[in-house]
Amino acid sequence: MSSQQRRSRACNECRRRKVRCPGHQPCHRCEKQGLPCTYQNALTAAASRSRLGAAARGTRIASSREPSQEKPSTSTSQSPTLFPPVLRSSSLGASEFSVPLEPEAFNSMILEFMDYMYPVCPILEEDELRANIRQMHVDNDAAALVYAFSGMGFFIRQLSKPWQPDCYRQTAEMVALALDHHRPLRFGSEPKLNRIIGCIFIQMCLLVTRRLDMAFFYLREAISLMLMRSLDDFLGEREVNPLERGHRERIYWVCFIHERVLALEGSTTVCLDPLPSLPDVADAAQDSVERGFNHIIETYAVVDKDFVRFWTGDRSLMTAKWIQAKHEQLAGPSGELEITMLLPIQQVDLIISRQWLRTVTWQMAMSKMLLSSQTGQPEGLSLFMPLRLSKQLKVCLAALSHHSIAVYNVGLVPKLFEITTTVADLVLALPPRDCAEEIRSRIQDLLLTKQFLLGLVHVKPNNRKILQEKMGDIINRLYGDSRLA
Repeated sequence: MSSQQRRSRACNECRRRKVRCPGHQPCHRCEKQGLPCTYQNALTAAASRSRLGAAARGTRIASSREPSQEKPSTSTSQSPTLFPPVLRSSSLGASEFSVPLEPEAFNSMILEFMDYMYPVCPILEEDELRANIRQMHVDNDAAALVYAFSGMGFFIRQLSKPWQPDCYRQTAEMVALALDHHRPLRFGSEPKLNRIIGCIFIQMCLLVTRRLDMAFFYLREAISLMLMRSLDDFLGEREVNPLERGHRERIYWVCFIHERVLALEGSTTVCLDPLPSLPDVADAAQDSVERGFNHIIETYAVVDKDFVRFWTGDRSLMTAKWIQAKHEQLAGPSGELEITMLLPIQQVDLIISRQWLRTVTWQMAMSKMLLSSQTGQPEGLSLFMPLRLSKQLKVCLAALSHHSIAVYNVGLVPKLFEITTTVADLVLALPPRDCAEEIRSRIQDLLLTKQFLLGLVHVKPNNRKILQEKMGDIINRLYGDSRLA
């Protein structure tokens, strides 16, 4: 073809700039500006139009999962797979996964989720979960939710095995896939509930893998999505039925609780206020998940914004009266009879979480020199409160199995470790001659708690070493023989 022969198509540069092209090679516009003048091949153009048409027919999600640095192959077409879109990730190659990525693998985790996680995080029903698994090949939000859910499923299964350095690999792989499918919200679009729930599950995966910074980020995204328009709009005061409103209220309260846990573990800030009332359970059975979850809400509602501010360092306004009030809220007998009727998993969560929060409150009082060793002091202001806490903890643990602690709630083992080491540190810090009777009366309780913790197969070796060393020091100090520990 002659260089001056006129083409029926515009050159690539003129098309990009949306100007009229004379169709020559090179065209005078490119020649004048010193630009390379090239024309798109007709077959390539047809393929491009075909891809755009396919995208319009609902295959945009699949095409968007292709890694951006890879070029589409023009040699041979790939054979279709059973579940092709969800097997794509720009973070990991398909051959690198250590877990199966078939729908059956996700469905197999649902019963475990309903037994072990749903009672303390009742925001995703079984039928909703199965619907998201069916939709994950055409809906990025559904895919992100399912991958994050499966990350927690693999974590639960791992808790019954001895701790290994790479034991969280499967959870990390799943959260990487979840993040890969968690795309930015498009301009003018409204967030769906499964996107909000997906953010919460991503946050949970990041929390158990100890990425507290990223966990905080995705929890805040879930909160932002809830409040994009207004809280009343999210809760749907006039637009949804009472059951759906209760579901949305529980989503809000889960964010509220997780925000408090992150604040205490990672010293982050909180922004959510408690709702005026708890989700309605008037028609629920006494041993229902909904009633038990309301007790968990009441426990974490004690952690108000003042509590978080004092914990993160600004304790100038913290008083002994405030400390004692919080202690009474966490130790009060209200609702104890009803608690005994709850599901075992919820009883475990309530008892250990309350003990943990009492320990945190005591630590704050200790730092402000508000505690006293004198008799007659309110228990919340007593220097010996953690020792007495060890007795209550022993009674609680005597009724539980290692399996219930390890698997029923993935966040309880760190709390139990924090309580036990706080008691051990107190025993080591107290002068033996001044409080020998108090210490000796509780040492057996502490030893039983220590043995229970070391009986959990998933306790990290470093934590085992710390606990054994502390108990050895205590026994050597009291009895002169650390082998008794």
